[in-house]
Amino acid sequence: PYFAPALVTICSLLRLLGRTKIVFICHNVVPHETSPVDRALSSVAFLAPHAFLVQSGEDRDNLLRIRKKAKVASHPLPIFDFFRSGEMTREEARSGIGEGPGPLLLFFGLIRPYKGLACLIEAMPDIVERTGARLMVVGEFYEDSAPYFELARRLGVSGMIRFVDRYVANEEVAAYFNAADLVMLPYISATQSAIAQVAVAFDRPMIATRVGGLPEVVSEGRTGFLVPPADPAAMARAVARFFEEKWGERMAPMFEEEKKRFSWSSLADAVVGLYEAASRKD
Repeated sequence: PYFAPALVTICSLLRLLGRTKIVFICHNVVPHETSPVDRALSSVAFLAPHAFLVQSGEDRDNLLRIRKKAKVASHPLPIFDFFRSGEMTREEARSGIGEGPGPLLLFFGLIRPYKGLACLIEAMPDIVERTGARLMVVGEFYEDSAPYFELARRLGVSGMIRFVDRYVANEEVAAYFNAADLVMLPYISATQSAIAQVAVAFDRPMIATRVGGLPEVVSEGRTGFLVPPADPAAMARAVARFFEEKWGERMAPMFEEEKKRFSWSSLADAVVGLYEAASRKD
């Protein structure tokens, strides 16, 4: 929404001065925390392109509610494999970030209400009791951090949660993902998640909630498990099952095949196909 006036201006000039077709790639059709003003600005901007590429089924539905007869195709967000730089063992990664042996969970990325970190913290007493796992929360808070710290203290798990409340440079990302056994995506709502595609790039299994486009990325029993949103008990059971039944070893061979679904060349093909479709006369 913030860039809607600029996008409308640019697209209007392109339409006026040339015959090219305009394709929008939409990571989120509407913001996570939206308002009527946001929706109005987005609706105006979405009149500008000839076609759209969205990255989840939920975003396709959102777009068609705004522009009912839009030409739209869907393709998942590609994997973010550019964070990988050479090989790093789990032990080397943990040593580099000051973590020791034992089950280790990772919550990564900006912390905002829709990402469900509070629900994950509420699951931690059961997770710790059943698995002894520790949790790393790595990313900047985009809200008041005090309630999260207080929740962890009140539940008696402060000593099992490490908060890295700062911007993490690209060069540091590999260490956190290589160190973790399991990446946690406890979202309350989502269209898709770039964090999931970083996890796939590092061959890291995930526990994700069954919201938005996450089930389109996390393959049940292959690259992770799906649980209901806002359900700490279900999340704890899934983590316990992962470690107790040694699913890390069973899921490891699945990632190479899964990565083929999320290649950048596949995304490029989808954009070209959509452009060609938009260029044909109806």
